Amino acid sequence: MKLKETALAAAALALVVTSANARPHHRDHGPLKIVIETVDHQRYRTVGDWQLKPDGLHILVSRMSDQRYEFLVGMHEAIEAYLCKQAGISQAAVDRFDQAYERRRKPGDHSEPGDDPQAPYHKEHMVERILADQLGVNWSAYDREVSSG
Repeated sequence: MKLKETALAAAALALVVTSANARPHHRDHGPLKIVIETVDHQRYRTVGDWQLKPDGLHILVSRMSDQRYEFLVGMHEAIEAYLCKQAGISQAAVDRFDQAYERRRKPGDHSEPGDDPQAPYHKEHMVERILADQLGVNWSAYDREVSSG
């Protein structure tokens, strides 16, 4: 699949994931603004974090060894955040789940909170593997680095 086909596949997946949960209207009142930054530190143990602010969606991605990994995390967070917004899942609900998940984390567990089927945003979280495949990223190597976050 080429990049254009990947974008179409991601859009189709977004439509499928949100169609059952979306609010009746799909037009927000302001322009869409997404800011993605690579940073050295996060607000909690994670490699990607999104926050909806009055001026738009802000995504922080931890610096990694491969810029494709940073891109994947950034795209993952952007898609997850947008799908959550469309499904009516608040940033506060995501943050609460993530922080509780981290408190319960056992030593040696490298899973991501969104992988848990109980996560309020589990469906919205699962798009990353499609992008990784299209970028030729070795999922195991990527997952090891992301999990060490």
